[in-house]
Amino acid sequence: MEPNRDSKLHESNRQYIDFFSRFCANFPGAEVVEMPGLIAAWANTRVIFCNAIFLSRPVADLADLKERAAALAAYLKPKENGPLFVACEEWIPAALRGDAKALFAEAGLSAAIRITGMAAGELPPPRHLVTGVEYERVSNEATRTQLADINAAAYGIPTEDMREALAAPQIWTDEYAGYVVKLEGRAVAAAAAMEMNGSLYVTCVATLPECRRRGYAEAAMRCALNSAGNAGAPMRTTLHATESGRPVYLGMGYHDTSTFIGYTRPAA
Repeated sequence: MEPNRDSKLHESNRQYIDFFSRFCANFPGAEVVEMPGLIAAWANTRVIFCNAIFLSRPVADLADLKERAAALAAYLKPKENGPLFVACEEWIPAALRGDAKALFAEAGLSAAIRITGMAAGELPPPRHLVTGVEYERVSNEATRTQLADINAAAYGIPTEDMREALAAPQIWTDEYAGYVVKLEGRAVAAAAAMEMNGSLYVTCVATLPECRRRGYAEAAMRCALNSAGNAGAPMRTTLHATESGRPVYLGMGYHDTSTFIGYTRPAA
């Protein structure tokens, strides 16, 4: 049975928080901290996506919102690396969203990115028949670096910063299935998946800019999902999409479940 709207919101937030809580635990100096109405999963890397802070429950009223904004500001004050505060829009009452923007600005943050929570049951067959490629699991320094470099190119993040975040060997445990797609020996796309809370969570989906719209990212995703799943049995899958990635996932059979606004420190 398809979850109802409230269940989907809870699932989307839980998967987001649980994945990054597990992910950041692999880094020196990392911490998972619970605050009033907030959870920080702080990997302490130069990549802001890995220094994530989330709402841990819906906002009740203005006083509740102010308490969380104060806790957020206090937590971030000593942090040198940049944060990504990921606020579920549906968890902030519509009447308070203007207040939220102002309070988060007082904490030194501004809205920078829109992220959509998405989910799917059993995926339909691929739309594109991808041929002439090879799939290699992320299992050594070369493949870790390839996955990191593809993501760096796709998201406009410095290569060395992304390698710090995604090429660390301790991340790639047996439960975290990452794959790169290679065309004539060149790694052109990547994706990873992990089983969490009874479903599969998809991350690190990226394609080199010059190789987009050929089905490589979808092929990498399907390979990772098949590897992370239970002997190929259909499982519900969830992910969090950027605005550029969302159309790809809609075409694969995913649907929207939630909306997140990512707040960051403004550039100096």
